[in-house]
Amino acid sequence: MKNYVCYHSAERMGYEYEGTNSFCLVTSKSIKNVEGNRVWTMSGHGNPREYWLRSTWIADEVGEVDDGGEFTRYIRGAEGYCFLPPVRLNTLPWFRDFVESRVNFSIGFSAMQEVFVEKFESLWDEHRQSITVLPNWEDPIDPNRTFVEGSVKQVLANAYERSEAARTACIRHHGTTCVVCCFNFGHKYGPSVEGLIHVHHLRELSAIGESYVVDPIIDLRPVCPNCHAVIHSRSPALTIQEVRNLLGENFVSN
Repeated sequence: MKNYVCYHSAERMGYEYEGTNSFCLVTSKSIKNVEGNRVWTMSGHGNPREYWLRSTWIADEVGEVDDGGEFTRYIRGAEGYCFLPPVRLNTLPWFRDFVESRVNFSIGFSAMQEVFVEKFESLWDEHRQSITVLPNWEDPIDPNRTFVEGSVKQVLANAYERSEAARTACIRHHGTTCVVCCFNFGHKYGPSVEGLIHVHHLRELSAIGESYVVDPIIDLRPVCPNCHAVIHSRSPALTIQEVRNLLGENFVSN
């Protein structure tokens, strides 16, 4: 897997990074064979310059931007991790060398040298380990409740979503930012609620059997209560991508 860095300049783009889709970028550069590779998103603003690590994600779609503007291509990803709060990069001992390694850094998108990949991956590991995972606040499952035939699998799915061990493993890997709309409780309301998030089970109920063992990284995703409710607003449940599509032009990163 190759690694790329995307640099968001607030002055050049005309808006701060906070108002953007975390897993999408636009560029004027020619893009080839980016799909399936990792993108690291940074932002910079001010004088002297402040640099922040914002997200990392896997590119899975490349297309043309046909609006007559400066930026002619886009790259989008479905799976990624938001650094909330963002990681300040200026004080890191290796970061000066990284900036100097960029050729015309303001262009915005370029391949990352291998010597720096490990540095960014270490930041990612440290950030995930620093996450405080708060207990789920949903009502617990009543063990004495009776269910009509066909409802047991839904209870199993709910149990997987509410398992504290599975939930913790999911959040340690994917973070506490909603993978649908990028809402983050701590970023919006402050540190007292940092770590609040629902966990959604991706498997269709028909795939759950007696021998099924949940994989928290593959089968679970962090979602906010609103998006979680929309996902389960029909049966079978909407996919994460389908809910993203419903957001459409109303998408706002928090």
